Amino acid sequence: MIVGVISPSRVMFGRIRAQLPEGVEVVRLYSHENLVSRCQEVGVQLLFYDLDAESGRTLSAARWRALGNEQGPAVIWIAHESSLDLQVKARRSGVMALLVSTEDMDERIAHISTVRLREIAHMAQDEVSVRTFGETVVTIRGKSVALTRTEYHILRLLIDHKGRFVSTQTITQAVWGADATERKDDLYVYMARLRDKLEEHPSRPTLIRSSRGFGYAFNGDVWLHHHFA
Repeated sequence: MIVGVISPSRVMFGRIRAQLPEGVEVVRLYSHENLVSRCQEVGVQLLFYDLDAESGRTLSAARWRALGNEQGPAVIWIAHESSLDLQVKARRSGVMALLVSTEDMDERIAHISTVRLREIAHMAQDEVSVRTFGETVVTIRGKSVALTRTEYHILRLLIDHKGRFVSTQTITQAVWGADATERKDDLYVYMARLRDKLEEHPSRPTLIRSSRGFGYAFNGDVWLHHHFA
């Protein structure tokens, strides 16, 4: 696997490199480059972008999505502090994760890199889902199911908290941001659609469970290939 790192800080570059699995090739890229063509040229499969590289903040969501297209890398943003606006922008831009430079960042970098390596291994066996522009294709029980971007965001949030209930408020805020208080009914619709697509028996769900007052919990295994368009 080839990992690209864009950061104005040598310390941050070294910090990321130190957490990568053995045998991973690391290349340093620069924010002023044409990142789409440069990542394709080098063959970058995972890209860490330190938002202290100021030009990254000026790239549009569409440009970020173009970078992580079907042949592009999974993109990780690193920020020194987070905010709701930044989280919303990250989701709209299709990045794999937004990391905050804190004490647990090293552990998360190591985990993400290991997951990405497994994904690449599965890609060679055609055992992964494929992200295309505007939709996600999830492979489950041997069949492929297309999800909309919003459906995927909801599913990914539940998978990230696998086995634990996530409140409706947390989900709506993560997906719709400032409009969260007005989107509970929309969430119920999307949950019904996800169950229709993923459950063997939607009326008796086992993958996506719900509990009044606690929210929703994911209880199953879905392999997600984090190629974002």
